[in-house]
Amino acid sequence: MCITNIFRKVTTLFLTNAKHLNFYFFRDSAQFICYECNFSDSFRYRDTHKIKHDMKKEEVIKALKAMDVDGETMQHILNEVGMDQQMHRQLVLSFPAKETEALLEELAQLNGEFTPSQIKKDRGVLIAAVSEDLYTLIKEEHENWLDESGHYSFYDLVVAIVDEMMFSEGSAYQRFMKAKANDKNADFHDMTDDCFDWYHMALARTMVTEELLHEVCFGDTDKYFEKKRKISYELGIDEGEEIGTRTLKNFDTQEEAEELKKELEGMFPEMKLFIDTCTYEYLMGVK
Repeated sequence: MCITNIFRKVTTLFLTNAKHLNFYFFRDSAQFICYECNFSDSFRYRDTHKIKHDMKKEEVIKALKAMDVDGETMQHILNEVGMDQQMHRQLVLSFPAKETEALLEELAQLNGEFTPSQIKKDRGVLIAAVSEDLYTLIKEEHENWLDESGHYSFYDLVVAIVDEMMFSEGSAYQRFMKAKANDKNADFHDMTDDCFDWYHMALARTMVTEELLHEVCFGDTDKYFEKKRKISYELGIDEGEEIGTRTLKNFDTQEEAEELKKELEGMFPEMKLFIDTCTYEYLMGVK
């Protein structure tokens, strides 16, 4: 079927009820003139694609309504056509933020986890408590930093410390969240032998260093704390009571340390080699 016939068929269906429109088909376009409003326009062949697409879209919608499609089936359809991620993003951005927050609250409750609102409240409590406590510390021990950097930087410092204390893997807060998920009566004081705010206020004081203060103003606190959390694998040698032990090399992964240990043991069987773990703080202390 030629493109003109296709276009005539589609446009006739599309404008069936517009009886006052007269159509004139030419080789490269279709011209219609409305004698009532004296309006004219031209559809190029490329416009037939949009009309056909809209008609197919309507057919799909009618089919879905006819089968009374449910949410799980619709999600399966989106997965099959590869549109699930895009639709997730579009729906989140198009709906009010409060509706998304309500769904996240519901999801956390279903999973037996801390709800976002509870975490937000805990974070606010710690920001307030740590701010009050650290302000005194900074004034006493790092007064020049506060004068030169200002309160915006002080706030950034507090937030960086609170987020690290709350959200780093293995933190007391993370352990408390897991305990609470298994036992609703779990108590933070029973786990740490201290109340929630005072425990973190004391911990925050130990985290303030000159290096961190510098990173707040001129560096990246996320990378700083990532480095602090990092564990190094130390390959060492025990040379007896008189000499003691010494480090041969530090590795980022245990596999690398094991590989060199195996190689050296093959070359020098008499060596007493060992692998130990050490933190960034320990390495800095050694240096």
